[in-house]
Amino acid sequence: MPGKNELEEGVPRNELQKQMGEIIELELGGENRVRIAEQGGTILSWEIGNKSIIPEYFEKKSGSYRGGVPVCFPFFGPAPESMKEEIGQHGWLREEKLQVADRKDHKQDNKIQQAILFGENKSTSSYPWRLRYVITHKITANSLETILRVKRLEDGQTNGAPINPAFHPYFAKISNIKIDKKNQTFLLEGGDFGLDINDSSDIFFNTEAGKIQMETNGFNKLWLWTDNQGEYGCLEPVLQAPGKFNTEEGKFLKPDEEVKFKMILKRI
Repeated sequence: MPGKNELEEGVPRNELQKQMGEIIELELGGENRVRIAEQGGTILSWEIGNKSIIPEYFEKKSGSYRGGVPVCFPFFGPAPESMKEEIGQHGWLREEKLQVADRKDHKQDNKIQQAILFGENKSTSSYPWRLRYVITHKITANSLETILRVKRLEDGQTNGAPINPAFHPYFAKISNIKIDKKNQTFLLEGGDFGLDINDSSDIFFNTEAGKIQMETNGFNKLWLWTDNQGEYGCLEPVLQAPGKFNTEEGKFLKPDEEVKFKMILKRI
């Protein structure tokens, strides 16, 4: 198991986050706090009552990233061979500086705080399709909701635009992962594996901030992964298994088609 020092950052966390553009902070009642980066719409951290649920986003000495909630798009996992020269692991979105919607469009009061970010890709030789994506993060007294909306734009391509999006949340000191539909409890011991969920509201687990319920909509799989058991673990809703992207079994957007993916995390 990696020691904590091995996982400390290459770039100091405050410097890394400066590189990620504007930082949006949402807070309710001095208890529920979430920080969001302009880059990728990435959640940098989430805590309730000064206890971490989503640990802070950071860079390892190796150059890879841990913590937070990156949005993986247009695919989850390694890039296909045909795209590797232009697109990295988990797609381009987490590296892209998005636009932040005008604050008057953010519904904010003493019960809900919300942030909206959006962007569009440019056609490339390996991904010639054009897409618009909107990410919405919303907190209530005891929950965090993330929505990804994707619409295909006019791009002159006659074939479908392949997508396989995922949310990649890290959970601090996660334990006792239970999926009621399967009547099973899972232990993260390193490596990764996927489960069929098909829009689930019965995923439960413990963190240092208490018991959490995960609800998903639009996703068919849940990927479980960790490389530091006891410190953090990932439960990643994904549309399909990584190997399905841009294959006959994959999802393709038609011209002007729009899709939505949602994850709700509740402390219960």
